[in-house]
Order: sequence, then C-alpha cells, then structure tokens
Amino acid sequence: FRHHKMDSLCQLLCLMSAIQGATTCIERSHKIDDYHYEYSTDPNEKPPATLCIFNATLEELYTGATKTVHANVREVDLNGHLETIKREYELEIKPGWKKGTRITYANQGNQELSGLRSDLTLVLNELGHKRFTRDKNDLLYKHKVHLADALSGFQFEVTHLDGRKLPI
Repeated sequence: FRHHKMDSLCQLLCLMSAIQGATTCIERSHKIDDYHYEYSTDPNEKPPATLCIFNATLEELYTGATKTVHANVREVDLNGHLETIKREYELEIKPGWKKGTRITYANQGNQELSGLRSDLTLVLNELGHKRFTRDKNDLLYKHKVHLADALSGFQFEVTHLDGRKLPI
C-alpha cells in the first residue's frame, strides 16, 4: 500500500510538472517521516528510477524528430558529497509515439552516497496544439460551421501537421 501511494504521488507530480510545461526530474523514494526519505532498507538494493519529463509537440510525434533532452541527476563528487550534474540525451522520437512513452537508460539516474545508481527514465509529455487534438491514433480537428453553410454545403482547407493542405 505504501509503495502504491508513492507511485500515485509520483504520477501526480509528473502530471503537474507536465502541465506547467517544464522538463522536471522527480525521484521516487520511501518516506520515513515528514523530512526524511530513503530508497530501501537494503543498502545493496538498486534505488528506484529517476524520472525526467520531456515535452514533444504534436508535429514531432506525427512526423518523428530528433530532440535533445536535459536531465539533472545527482552524483557523488570526489569529496564524497552529492552534486547535481546536467546531462544531455539525444532522442530519436519515432512517429506515433504517445504521451507516457518511456525511455530508460540503465544506471544513468541519481547516485546514492553508497555508490549505487538508479536508472534514468525519460517520460514523454505531449504538448497541446492550437488546431488538433489527439485521441489514441486519431487526430481530431474542430471547425465552427454556420447553420446556413452547413445546409448549403461549403468547403474549407485544413493545414495538416506535416504541412499538407487538405480540402474539406
């Protein structure tokens, strides 16, 4: 139950960060009390993944794209202190990827003082679009039509995500 609550909290934080449009790293851990967290009672157990949200436009998800994603992770420095390091990852976004798509890099996440390192999981957030919305694998387009036009017939042009102009 405790694990389920933490996963729900992490998902909520991911959603809130995605709504704000930020690329944010969130770590999952076990709460000890209001001020302390730990990963595990077993010092040899690998810590849970470090999550990092990255944004992609609907155009990038439709056509595919190469995107540079930045992730801040903690590492142990030469003096044994934790420091934040900014890493860059170049992602090849494939056409058709969806919100929530995850890419995991083994042993690239936050490092514990013990030396153990978590995996880094990049989570895709789909940005909104001014004309289109996505429903699974379908693109939806809303267009206001006056009653007179609807009754008499009319045409208009829609510019698709890939730039094509489609007569409707």
